[in-house]
Amino acid sequence: MIIHDEAHCRFLQEDPKGTAYMEYTCAGNILTVTHTKVPDALAGRGIAGKLASAFYEWASRHHYIVHSECSYMSHWMEKNK
Repeated sequence: MIIHDEAHCRFLQEDPKGTAYMEYTCAGNILTVTHTKVPDALAGRGIAGKLASAFYEWASRHHYIVHSECSYMSHWMEKNK
């Protein structure tokens, strides 16, 4: 399950093998994804894509402009936006 930890500006998925997360910053109505991390033990499960999708859906619902400094999110946005 994806959790939005708004107080720490991140979306995360916890697992006994580690925590995957996507961090962002907020400046007015602009959100910038800064980092996505998926532990090696969780790789290949599509977790980064689920984090990106959850983040983008939330940002869109709240009418934020999304920018990315994260290579994964930049690639995801090119394919899915």
